[in-house]
Amino acid sequence: MSASIYPHLNERQRRAVLHRGGPLLILAGAGTGKTSVITHRMASLLKGVQGQTPVAPEKMVAVTFTNKAAREMQERLVALAGKPAKKVWLGTFHGFCLRLMKEFHTEMHVHKRFRIADTADQLDLIRKGVDEALGNANISIGGLQQTISAAKNKLLFPGELHRLSEGERVGVGSLEPEIISQVYEMYERLLKLNHLIDFDDCIFKVVHALETNKELLETLSHRWDHLTVDEFQDTNLSQLRLIELLGSRHRNVCVVGDDDQSIYSWRGALPEVISAFEQRFEGTEQVFLEQNYRCTNLILDAANSLIKNNKKRKDKKLWSASEEVFPIDFFTAKTDAAEADMVVEKAMTMKARGVSPGDMAILYRSNKQARAFELSFRAAGMPYKTYGGQSVFERKEIKDFIAYLRVVSNLYERLGFWRIVNTPPRGLGIKSLEKVEAISESEKISPFKALQNLEGLNSSGVAKRLAFQNWVKDCNKNQPKTVDEIRSYFEDVLKKSDLVEDIRRRVKDIDTRLTKMGNLQSCPGWLADAAKRWHMREIEKAGKNPENPDSLKFELKGFLDSLSLESKDFGEEDKSEHVSLMTVHAAKGLEFHGVFVVGLEDKLFPHENSMESIHGLDEERRLFYVAITRAKRELFLSMAWSRKKTTQVVSCMPSMFLKELGEAMDPSKHVKALAERKKSKEEHKQKTLSRLANLAESLSSPLE
Repeated sequence: MSASIYPHLNERQRRAVLHRGGPLLILAGAGTGKTSVITHRMASLLKGVQGQTPVAPEKMVAVTFTNKAAREMQERLVALAGKPAKKVWLGTFHGFCLRLMKEFHTEMHVHKRFRIADTADQLDLIRKGVDEALGNANISIGGLQQTISAAKNKLLFPGELHRLSEGERVGVGSLEPEIISQVYEMYERLLKLNHLIDFDDCIFKVVHALETNKELLETLSHRWDHLTVDEFQDTNLSQLRLIELLGSRHRNVCVVGDDDQSIYSWRGALPEVISAFEQRFEGTEQVFLEQNYRCTNLILDAANSLIKNNKKRKDKKLWSASEEVFPIDFFTAKTDAAEADMVVEKAMTMKARGVSPGDMAILYRSNKQARAFELSFRAAGMPYKTYGGQSVFERKEIKDFIAYLRVVSNLYERLGFWRIVNTPPRGLGIKSLEKVEAISESEKISPFKALQNLEGLNSSGVAKRLAFQNWVKDCNKNQPKTVDEIRSYFEDVLKKSDLVEDIRRRVKDIDTRLTKMGNLQSCPGWLADAAKRWHMREIEKAGKNPENPDSLKFELKGFLDSLSLESKDFGEEDKSEHVSLMTVHAAKGLEFHGVFVVGLEDKLFPHENSMESIHGLDEERRLFYVAITRAKRELFLSMAWSRKKTTQVVSCMPSMFLKELGEAMDPSKHVKALAERKKSKEEHKQKTLSRLANLAESLSSPLE
């Protein structure tokens, strides 16, 4: 293959870029330049390289797994192919399906103004579904949510729950499928009532519509001629089915992934999808990318030695042209607190050597490990930032309170109304709520107003409904107009909502109860402070006197609309001045000069829940592989001999994975191997020069 086209790419990268027609599987190891390959391949299709007919940008779709990755890909593509590349649809799987659902909402049986339920919303609706279907049953709500998610990822309806294995019924394995089906069905009714879909519905409903509506499938399968899927190892069966439905006509489907980096089985992703793709798209061409442009060979040797212990994988071996040598540093500490202190000390030493804190990361298996490192970094006065964990806005009790504020600020608010109308319980079952929705739709009025027209309640139910509506209307009428009124108003709404007392009555676990009550009781204070800061910004925008907060009327609805409940993508803020603390899952796709992989102990990494099965251990090994390959130059591995777990101190043993790193843990052997490679390269160079000299001499000799 001519190297004159894209000379900066290696031979295998060019082969993938210039592939034309039919299904293509690019197996791209960590750090092998997959994003560059994807964008160059798409650009070459758009420009018609090598005399090929250019592909219209409107005929191309590319999906990846984060908005940040999609933005980066779009920027690169535009730089390579120009402004027309902006017409290529490029985003996430769920973003792509949301676009289709909005365009074809009737065919997909969703309300035209549907909204997406986040995790807290889902748990709340499932909890209500359990109460409605089973009464006050002691069932894991989180387990039910994961089980329903697993069912949707396998494209199963409520009546098909028996097809899930017991292991897939996460946290509820002892429950009969029929019971889970009842909750699943009630949950679906509640979603519909609230004009909501959940995250899994984005794929589930689109696939179901395509399978049952031939006209829709015909329309969409002709809309695009080229599909590209990034991070293919992270797809689940429903996403694979979507690709199959949309790509079977033209078969121009390119998927890029690495089965060694499949780490999301808990959300349905399976490394086996790579083999499944080859089965569903016969004649798939494979290209292996193994040259790594990120790490040193010592790090790659460790990664290769580790991952070869997984038997069900595509065999590949990463290598680098780099000749740098940074020994892998493994150290132990007596306690988890001492481990954190040692990590911080080494990080400070790196900083003194000139490594930016933003180019360092502490990676751990569980968010619970973060606290010790936060305390050590604070004590040392070294800046850090944690990524991941639950935002305060995602806590159910906080979302409930903010929903109350949204309703009292706007009586036409729909989503907030459905969240609070029966929280705490007011004797309104799902049939009553469905009647409220029917009245709202038929009379074109808000659900709040429709509630007062509801008939058929007993006297107790009527009294509770009237009390609720009266105090909400009273709060709506007396909204705060000045910043001095904000805190007392929030406290009054919290008191009238009865949320704190509901938690006191309902939550049995003492620690959980106190935490939730504490969160709610402190909420009016910090929310009022945030409201005052927002109000001051509004005053400045309006050109009013910033010295007089009352120069502009405070608007509660405006403040609530300004609240950002979405966390930023990593990398959207300046990270140069702080060390990053995150789980290995959160670090996927990132890279740093120096990486500390901490807590390398059996039952922690690998996690104790995964040590009893080959499948579980394989995924934990892939997770460690991902952690190792985030490091570009320096890799530090650590463990503690004892670790505090709740109120106990437990003894720890080294992770079984450490012995699988092989000779990479002995830097002297790597230095020797590197010297031998250099010697071999020098000998090859001298032989080449000698052949060239002999050739030159023969050409200069006179002909006889």
